[in-house]
Amino acid sequence: MNGLVDLLRETGYALVSIGKGMGVTLVNLFRPKQTVSYPYQELVVPPNYRGALNFKEDLCIVCELCEKACPVPGTVTPKTIEIIWHIGQSKKRELDEFYIDYGSCINCYLCVDACPVDALVPGASYEIARIDPLAQYDRSRMIFGKRQLGVMPESSEVGSYEHAYEHVPLKRDLQPLLDEEPVADEESAPAAQAARTPAATT
Repeated sequence: MNGLVDLLRETGYALVSIGKGMGVTLVNLFRPKQTVSYPYQELVVPPNYRGALNFKEDLCIVCELCEKACPVPGTVTPKTIEIIWHIGQSKKRELDEFYIDYGSCINCYLCVDACPVDALVPGASYEIARIDPLAQYDRSRMIFGKRQLGVMPESSEVGSYEHAYEHVPLKRDLQPLLDEEPVADEESAPAAQAARTPAATT
């Protein structure tokens, strides 16, 4: 008798559990879909979204605090952030190049907190391929220089609280933003190609 009672109790518990689960499924079945049809759609981010970093070269004082604050080694450099500078005529540091290796960056934003002049700010881009579409196929192209970091969209400029997380069509620019400037004319093209081609060893 006790065995029959236990069987009925367990059967009832199983049916109730299934009913609750199916009830949640039916409720969400008629709700608006929240899935983003990536890569054909993207989300509108709020102004306080913390995405890929934007670098402001004109504000940078080359103090190297961001480089020292970075806790992660880079893929080809000791640190994920690499700063190249020299002493100018004014006896002050002048920035030559600023690199961030997004192949190893963990988006901890310790560099943002360490910067005393807000030269590094969180951006609105959650897709590194927006700046260089070929970076999704080549890890070495995920090392971005100051020119590429300078065009990272800022959340405060493109974000919106009213339309945050709405789905909008994705407008992708398939032209990579390179650090090199294009060759000005056809006459200088052979010379530029020869300069990039290593000399043959004898």
